[in-house]
Amino acid sequence: MVRMEFWVKVCLLILSTSMSTKVVNSQHDKRDVSHHGKYPEDLETRVTALEHHLEDQESHDQLHAVVFAAIRGPTSSPPNTGATIVFDQVQLNREGGYDPDTGIFTCPEDGIYFFAFSFLPGQDAGDTTVALVKNDNVHERLYSSLPLGATQLSERSCLLRLEKGDRVWVILEQGSVMMHQASLSFQGYRIST
Repeated sequence: MVRMEFWVKVCLLILSTSMSTKVVNSQHDKRDVSHHGKYPEDLETRVTALEHHLEDQESHDQLHAVVFAAIRGPTSSPPNTGATIVFDQVQLNREGGYDPDTGIFTCPEDGIYFFAFSFLPGQDAGDTTVALVKNDNVHERLYSSLPLGATQLSERSCLLRLEKGDRVWVILEQGSVMMHQASLSFQGYRIST
């Protein structure tokens, strides 16, 4: 709102300067004085159009307002197989959709959402599977099959159409994951209605 008021004031200043210049030029050209009566109406029309444009711009910004990013902190214990991974360190959570106590994102607004999740397989895990779940149904899986003693950061992203109240979370289906810095992460944001 502050941004909109600032731009309205700037435009008013520009338009009033422009109007003053037109009035001076008009007097210089010895045009009819009654002709100046239309300038305030033009100014009001221009300001109204500018306000509508700024409101539309703010609405566009609101469209992308739902966004979150969280990691599993390196001091947390590794998640258990078959359990929801709770990403307990929230870096961003606009609109409050992500719950760091449960690890579940609850959709606050209908739309198409982008999600990404990553993990670092445990060096003794062999095969590791992490899944993205939407309303109790696995939507995406990320597999890692590495020789013992090896690890490699794995990441997956996807698009989901969600309705308000839909829930999305990440589970460790098999294997184990390492707790190394921000290797275990989960993020999402709304990209359109």
